[in-house]
Amino acid sequence: MRAIIVMFDSLNRHMLSPYADTFVQASNFERLAERTVTFDHFYGGSMPCMPARREMHSGRYNFLHRSWGPLEPFDDSMPELLAQAGEYERALGAYRRVLEKDPRDEEARARAHQVREQWEMQQMPEEYRRIPTAPAISRADLAALLAVKVTALSRLAEGEPRVAVDISGSWARAHIIKVLALDLMTVYPNHTFQPGATVRRGDLARAVQKVLDLMGRHRSRFSIAPSAERASITSKS
Repeated sequence: MRAIIVMFDSLNRHMLSPYADTFVQASNFERLAERTVTFDHFYGGSMPCMPARREMHSGRYNFLHRSWGPLEPFDDSMPELLAQAGEYERALGAYRRVLEKDPRDEEARARAHQVREQWEMQQMPEEYRRIPTAPAISRADLAALLAVKVTALSRLAEGEPRVAVDISGSWARAHIIKVLALDLMTVYPNHTFQPGATVRRGDLARAVQKVLDLMGRHRSRFSIAPSAERASITSKS
């Protein structure tokens, strides 16, 4: 189901022909009323303009506790409620329209990024979603984190593909192939990747150094996606 809200600022219902016998010609409103439901006893609590919009988005009566003003950080806004209901695409659409009106709205930008990360996480396999709470991460996990979070990797030319004889059944196979081709991780002398092995300190140090080297060579393309994810990495000597 799609919900469309059309709001006309400071418009008196007595000037609309679907509600009153008026001299105002409003043929578009008449056609809209014929195809929708009209409410005869609906009242805004805090009129007009910004307070009314805040009420519609949050369900909070504005003038009961404050004067004129916009949405507050503690408001449960419509985009956030959509995200909580799993409607990530619609939530992002709402934030996109907010940013179109005010590109400097850093709060909306941050929340849109958070929703986008939540959406991307939901689209990931279960093995990826469990990484933030895992007591240790595997080499497959590290490959997936590098491929997903270091977003510029998708724009870099890959090197020669490496042969790894034991990744065909791994959930992270595509990510492993990516990081091997970019030389962020490597295979063992026997051509195994050992995707289920716990990440060692040497694996992690090498991957970080390789990413930093790539950032130095391709600075204009690089962006590391910020994230609230945290994984506990058990290191082995």
